[in-house]
Amino acid sequence: MKKLLYIIILLVPVFITNCKINVDYPSVYEQIKDSYEKQDYDATISLIRNANIKRSQKTDWYYYYLGMSVYKKSKQNTREAIENLKIAIAFKKNNPEYKFSIGQMYFDIGEYKKSLTNFKKAYSLCKENNTAIPNLNFWILINLDKMGNFRVEEFIKEFNTDESNYLKQFSEQILQKRISDKYIDSLIDSQEFTVEEKLMILDVLLNNCPNSSEICETMLEKDIKEEYTQFFTIKMLSYSFDNLQNCKDLLRKISIEVGNDIFIIESSSYFIYQIFNKYLCWYYFIENDDESAVNALRAYQIQKYKPKTFKHNTSDDIELIMREFKNDKEFQSIIEYRN
Repeated sequence: MKKLLYIIILLVPVFITNCKINVDYPSVYEQIKDSYEKQDYDATISLIRNANIKRSQKTDWYYYYLGMSVYKKSKQNTREAIENLKIAIAFKKNNPEYKFSIGQMYFDIGEYKKSLTNFKKAYSLCKENNTAIPNLNFWILINLDKMGNFRVEEFIKEFNTDESNYLKQFSEQILQKRISDKYIDSLIDSQEFTVEEKLMILDVLLNNCPNSSEICETMLEKDIKEEYTQFFTIKMLSYSFDNLQNCKDLLRKISIEVGNDIFIIESSSYFIYQIFNKYLCWYYFIENDDESAVNALRAYQIQKYKPKTFKHNTSDDIELIMREFKNDKEFQSIIEYRN
C-alpha cells in the first residue's frame, strides 16, 4: 500500500504538467494568422522565422504567410515572396487564393504572361468550387491591357461581368466608347478596391475610350485626392506630346524641378511613379535628350520589374527605349514627334 501511495505521489507532478500543456493557448499557426490579419507584417515575419516549428509542419500555410508578409511589407521584396508562394503552391496546387496571390506578384514585376496564367487558373478554380475572389476579373482585364490584348467583347464572353456592378458599368462604357465622370466618381469613392487598383482600372478605362483627354480635364476641375490629381495630370501628358511646352507645364504642376529640365515626383503609389517615369522618358525621347530619357527609363524599369540588382546596359540609348516600349500602343503614336 505504501509503495502504491509513493508511486501516486511521484505521478502527480507529471499529471499536473500534462494538464498545463493541454491548456488552450493560441497555437503558433493561430498567432501567425492573427498577426497577418492585423496587417502587422514585421511581427508576422518575426513569428514565422523564430517559431520552433518542425520541418514536417512547414506546409503550405507556413510559406503562404511568409511570402505574403514579405510582399505586403515591401513590393521591392516581390521576388523573394514569389519563391515562398511557389513552395506553398507545391503543397496545394489547386488553391485559388494562392494562384491569385502569385499572379499579383508576377504582375508587380512585369511578368504579365505568368500573372495572366495564374489569374486565369484562379478564376477556373473559383468556378469549380463555386467561390469568388474579390476583384479577380478586374485584375485579369488590367493584365490583358498591359499585354496589349484587351478586347472588351472577348472579355465579356469569357468572364462574368455581371458579378460586379463596377465591372458591368466598366464594360458598358468601353463598348459605348464614352466614359462617364459619375462612374469615375463612384469608383474613386468605392471601398471595394485599393487605391492602386483604382488607378490601374482608371488607366485601362482611359486607354480604351476616345474621350479620355476630355474626362481628364473634367476630373481635374473637381476636388479630388492628390493621387488622383497626379494620375489625371500624368495622363494629360500623353495627350500633349505634340506640344512640348504644354508637357513641361504639366510636369511642373505635379513634380519638383530639381534642375534644368530634371523632374522628380513624390508619391506613395508605385503605379504613379511607374507611369510618371514612363511619360517622362517619352518627353525626353521627343526632345532628343537621350541621356535623360534613359535615366527616366531606368527609374521606370526599377518600379516595373523590381530587380534585385540593376546592371548598367551599354546598348544604344534609343535601342533600349524602343525595345522596352515596342508593344506599347501609346508609344507607337508618339514616335513621329521625335525630330
